[in-house]
Amino acid sequence: MSELSETSLFDFLESDKCAQELDDVATSPEKSEPEIEIQRSKKRRKTCTAFLQGGKIIVQVPARMSQREVEITVAELVGRIKRREQVAVDPDLLMRRAGELVAKYLDQDIIGTHLVPVTIRWVTNQNSRWGSCTPGTGAIRLSHRLQSMPQYVQDAVLFHELIHLVVLGHNAQFYKLVNRFPEIERANAYLAGYAHARNRNN
Repeated sequence: MSELSETSLFDFLESDKCAQELDDVATSPEKSEPEIEIQRSKKRRKTCTAFLQGGKIIVQVPARMSQREVEITVAELVGRIKRREQVAVDPDLLMRRAGELVAKYLDQDIIGTHLVPVTIRWVTNQNSRWGSCTPGTGAIRLSHRLQSMPQYVQDAVLFHELIHLVVLGHNAQFYKLVNRFPEIERANAYLAGYAHARNRNN
């Protein structure tokens, strides 16, 4: 079985409490419309951010931002989070995205020509890696903790695991294929920074 584990830039350490909060929001029908909390910060000048915490969507904006600007910003950022949640709870979307990545960056349909049917799903039991692949069964598993991250990061991990359907190890052939994803270095940097921040705060 191949996996993104402790030897990769895709490593991460995050508390089980944070993971469970995200899993609850992403999978529980009772929380499909989480509460939105707006926090005005005097430290922020221009940037805004939104994230899931304790079953709520927290939106942080500059203290001096006008109410109209806040409304527009909140609508945009909350919309992004909800779209990510939709992808997270719909396994068919994962498979369609995988097909798009293969068609765009590879020379062969490694999903359609695989010896056994390929399955891709989110899992909640991967606490030390972002993804894993078992070529013999065609099973690809992605950590649910990716669900709150940008699309290009999710795609990078998914593409990484798709390559393992045809290349088991992290050899020259593997990197030649995985580096076809144009944002692979950007995704590596994002996950490395994420892991560093988590390790520092724990």
